[in-house]
Amino acid sequence: MKRQSCTISRLQQQVKKLKIQLSHISKGKIEHSVECVEKGVQCNTLKGLISDLHSEIDILHSELNSATGTCMDNNINEFRCAVHPVLQFADICQKEIMKFESNIGFCAALDSKSSSDSKTLTLLRFVSKLFYKDRSGDPLYASIYMKDKGIKSIPVMNFRGNRFNVLFFNAAGTFYLAFHLLSDVSTSLFEESLLDSQTETILAKLVVVLHCKCELLFKDFLKHGKYYEPSNNIIKKSASCPPTNICLERLMAKVDSKFKSAPNCNINSLENTIMNSGYQTGAWLEKKSSDDKKNIISEARKSHRSNIKIMKERKSNLFKSHVAIIRQREEQQKKKLEKKSNHKQDILEQMREIGIWEHGNKINTELEKCRTKTQKIKSLKQQFNMIKELVTVNCEQKHLFLYSCKGKPYSELKLVENLVQLLDIKKHQSSQNSSENDFYLAKLSKERELLIGYQILHVWHDDEKQMDCNWLGKILTYDSGTFKIEYWNKDILTSSSKECYDMQIGEIVTDYKNGSLQFTDKDA
Repeated sequence: MKRQSCTISRLQQQVKKLKIQLSHISKGKIEHSVECVEKGVQCNTLKGLISDLHSEIDILHSELNSATGTCMDNNINEFRCAVHPVLQFADICQKEIMKFESNIGFCAALDSKSSSDSKTLTLLRFVSKLFYKDRSGDPLYASIYMKDKGIKSIPVMNFRGNRFNVLFFNAAGTFYLAFHLLSDVSTSLFEESLLDSQTETILAKLVVVLHCKCELLFKDFLKHGKYYEPSNNIIKKSASCPPTNICLERLMAKVDSKFKSAPNCNINSLENTIMNSGYQTGAWLEKKSSDDKKNIISEARKSHRSNIKIMKERKSNLFKSHVAIIRQREEQQKKKLEKKSNHKQDILEQMREIGIWEHGNKINTELEKCRTKTQKIKSLKQQFNMIKELVTVNCEQKHLFLYSCKGKPYSELKLVENLVQLLDIKKHQSSQNSSENDFYLAKLSKERELLIGYQILHVWHDDEKQMDCNWLGKILTYDSGTFKIEYWNKDILTSSSKECYDMQIGEIVTDYKNGSLQFTDKDA
């Protein structure tokens, strides 16, 4: 975000300079450019603003060329960092190594930090921890051991703080130290390799992917590329261009570190502190004479206000762009929620009108009503959409919602089979949810002793009177799947009317599910 803001401010300054040059030549030419700049400022994203400013610069250059009758070179050269491709090389090599490990039967490392790490990368990280105290390892013992073996400089880097080339560097160092590591330091890390015969195979695979990546990255620098035979003008322009972005990466890291240590400090102050220490401004100023010092300090004080004004304008523009981005995201989220809500409403309407086909016979009956194959497929898809809102499936069951495989649509029979399986899953989940959500069923299945003391209302059918009678009861004890319950008639509350019965757990569960038994409350 900070780099984009710097780019925007630089482009805006360039636009202003071109507008001033064009205004000196022709005042009428400036109207179109002002409209374009205002249009660019109203853009919703930083990328859009940058692209609009680039296009505006091109328009101003063309108008300036037509007004002056000259041709100015406004092409922007794209010079790449010479170090960043190493990171991409490491990524593609790791992917190829993981494929190779899976093909030969290597499992993913259990103690790796990420599931995307290969076993090779985990091994290299372990070797690095031997020589650097990263919450493990013994650097002192390892370095003394290596010096005893005649190795004074350890060819292994610490994984922390070394972003570039650490994978290849540590791989070479591990290969070089493999014999000594196998001897005494850590026999648990290495075993006798049985894969030496496959070294040529993996190297061939890595060479192929590296070759493809190089062709993609260095296309402009290869034959027929625009930098294959650069002109003297391009060489002159690129003379001041640094070969890598490492310096910029370090500066950004310093700013982040300073900001973490002093989060309430102004960014400009942090940048000035870093620039003062990096450029050694104090030492440079000390070498000047007293008169030069006074002039430099006075000029710095005069330009301070203008610099503050520029910084405030930059902050204001950044704030506006951030607000525009937030509003755009809010609108997108709102549209997404509306779309989801409308989809659910459509599904609910389909459930009311059509309903879910609960079993295979219902499916066959409804499909027979459809005259064409297209209508049958459409009806089945409606059923899939309705069940998708009611059923939760795991990764192994997601294929049941698919309508095709490898570009070939499923047949009607295949879709019916998948629908039947989804209906079975729905029934299982609904019964499981109902039993889990019911408090008393959960107690009856797991914690039956906790039901002692609860009062119940039990409805029994009296064969003599040919009617249902309501009996109150209280659970007294529980032993080996049998509840001892004291019953009394709801209308007669005398002690002589109370009777004790033994009820099996299965009988109570059955009566509770069909509604003839209800738990009222626990006796205090």
